[in-house]
Amino acid sequence: MASSQKKIGESFGIKPGEEMKTAIDMASSLSIPIYLIDRDINITLSRLLNEMSLKEKLKLFYEILNAEEIEVSEEDINKMIKNPEKFISLLKDMSPTMFRVLVNERDRYMAKKIFELSKVKNSLVVVVGAGHVKGIINYLEKLKDGYDYDIYELLKVKKKKFKIGKIFSYLLTIAIFGILGYIIFYSINNPDILKLLTINWILLTGGLASLGVILARGKPLTALVAFLSAPITTLIPLPFAAVGTVTGLIELKFREINEEDIINFINTNSLKELLNNNLFRILLVATLSNIGASIGVFYCLGKFINLI
Repeated sequence: MASSQKKIGESFGIKPGEEMKTAIDMASSLSIPIYLIDRDINITLSRLLNEMSLKEKLKLFYEILNAEEIEVSEEDINKMIKNPEKFISLLKDMSPTMFRVLVNERDRYMAKKIFELSKVKNSLVVVVGAGHVKGIINYLEKLKDGYDYDIYELLKVKKKKFKIGKIFSYLLTIAIFGILGYIIFYSINNPDILKLLTINWILLTGGLASLGVILARGKPLTALVAFLSAPITTLIPLPFAAVGTVTGLIELKFREINEEDIINFINTNSLKELLNNNLFRILLVATLSNIGASIGVFYCLGKFINLI
């Protein structure tokens, strides 16, 4: 199929990469039916995002950020057509999930479509990417020998589950701020309670957030910022305004993240190595300061409810 595609292209003076468009134009001009045998791109991308692990997504994001602008020549394209297995192998090494969803699943899908069409058509001209030729031929041979599979399984996209945890977190946030609002409203006419509320809120949310930074072995300035910002940020129900965001950004000023940190963070399985990783340390500072501030919030709310 690949050699035939290449020979047809050369005989008509078609440049590599233009076969699909040329095939469609020629079929249209000759009133030959056109069948789109590939899977819908939206389904493919949805399945890819659903099935990629966080580790693979981080690795892919890193590869995209560090990708250099490369000019692809006609000679490069010819090399890819002549030896597609090499580039498919690179994709498989980079991300097994990407290979399975972008290549293998589509090979199976297109092979089944071609096989079904061959039952009602005397002849077919199939134009596919060079990287799919070997896989499609392999599945066509299996289908011819009696092997079968349901391609509709390859069209299923996992629906977003109703996450009870997320609903619970929203309700909890609303309840916390509702209680806090009531306490402040009640305390307006009780100066002593208001004073106690304010002092305890500052000391507990700020102190525990600062303690979180210290436990994560963050910088002293970051701990100070955590103490000063936590009493304020805990009153703002926005993720980007959380104390962990603030402490993470401050810690980032002291810990430069390099390429090695990202690679090690993705690949390491050792806690000791993670603790010496700047990226992990920044995330740990942000997480523990958030946890500390949250403990302070819950303690204060419980204590103040008892007072009123």
